[in-house]
Amino acid sequence: MRRSYFIFILVLLITISTNVFAACGDINQVSVDVGTIKKDGKNYIIYVPVGAKSVNISASASGDWVKGYGPRTLSTGNVTKLMVDGSTCGGGTYTYQISFQQTDEVIAANTTTTAENTASTQSASTESNNGTASTKNEIFLSSLKIEGYEIKFDKNVDLYTIKVKNDVKRVDIEAVAEDKTAKVDISDNAKALEEGENKILINLVNSENKKGQYIIVVDREKTLDDNAYLADIKIDGHLLTFDRDTTEYNLEIGNETALNIVPVTESKKAEATVKGNEDLTDGSKITITVKAEDGTKRDYVINISKKFNIFDYWIYPAIGGLIFLLLILLIIRKRRKKKKAKKEKKSSEKETKTKKDSEKSAESDSEVFKL
Repeated sequence: MRRSYFIFILVLLITISTNVFAACGDINQVSVDVGTIKKDGKNYIIYVPVGAKSVNISASASGDWVKGYGPRTLSTGNVTKLMVDGSTCGGGTYTYQISFQQTDEVIAANTTTTAENTASTQSASTESNNGTASTKNEIFLSSLKIEGYEIKFDKNVDLYTIKVKNDVKRVDIEAVAEDKTAKVDISDNAKALEEGENKILINLVNSENKKGQYIIVVDREKTLDDNAYLADIKIDGHLLTFDRDTTEYNLEIGNETALNIVPVTESKKAEATVKGNEDLTDGSKITITVKAEDGTKRDYVINISKKFNIFDYWIYPAIGGLIFLLLILLIIRKRRKKKKAKKEKKSSEKETKTKKDSEKSAESDSEVFKL
C-alpha cells in the first residue's frame, strides 16, 4: 500500500515538473500579417505570396524573450529564430526556427497549421489566386479581372499579386461590386506602372457608407542598367585628359613600376577592374574594364611609355660620387702613411749613424788615453 502510494506521488511530481518546464519555454498565439504558418515541433514554416519581402510576426511566450530574438519584422529571404529565456522559471534557452517558402497559392493571414493538417489547408488555398483572406471588408466584389492575366478570384481574398514584363506600362482592371449601389474606385497607378512593386488599391463604398478594399500588387520587371562608361580616370602624380567616349590614352611616366589608378564609373551599379598595372615597362598596356549591371562591357586602354629623368635616378650618381670621395680619402690617407713611414725611417737611420759616430769617437779617445 505504501509502495503504491509512493509511486503515485512520484508520478504526480514528475508530471507536474514536466508540464511546468514544458510550459516554461513555450511560445503560443503565433500569428503573421500575411502568410500561412505550419508548425512542426519547434520549427515553423511560413508560406508567403511570391514577391513578399517581409512578414510581421507576433507571439507570446511562457518566459522572457531573448533580446533581439522576440516577435519582430522578419525578412522572407532568411532563416531566423525566436528564442525564449526560461531561466526565470528554472529552464534554459528555448529556440524555435522560422523559415519561409514562397508560393503562388492563396495565403490566409494569421493562420497557423500543424504538420497534420497542412495538406488540407494548402489544397483549400489553391481555389483562389495569390491573396490574403479578407477580415475587414463590409462589402465585397462579385468579380475581379485583369486583362491579359488570369487570377483565381475569391471575394473573401483581398490581396492578389501578378508579375508583368518591363514593357507593360499599365494594367486594365475590371472590378464589379456585389452591391449595385456601391461605387468602385481603382487607384490611378494602374495606368502608370513603375518598375518594381506597384500596389493598386480597389476601394468600395456603398450608399450606407459600408466599405471594402482589395489590393493588387503588380510586380513590373526592372530594367538592368546598361551604362558601362567611365566618368573619370584618376592617376596619382599624373594628369590624364579624360573623355568618356575616348577609350585609348597615352601616358608618359618615369621609373614607376605601378600606378595608383582610380577609375570612376558613371553608374553606381557598374564595376571597374584594372589589369596590367604591375611591372610597368616602356610599351606596357593598362586595361580598365567597365561592366554594367546588365553585363555590357567597355574597355579603356592606357599605353605606357617611359622617359629618362635624371631626378628619377639621382640615387645612382649620388652613390657613385660617394664611392669616388671615399677612394680619394683612402689614397690621401695611404700617401700620408707612406710619407710618414719614410720620414720615420730617415730619422731612424740618422739616429743610428749618430750613435755609431759617437761610439767610434769614444773608441778613439780610449786609445789616446792608453798611449
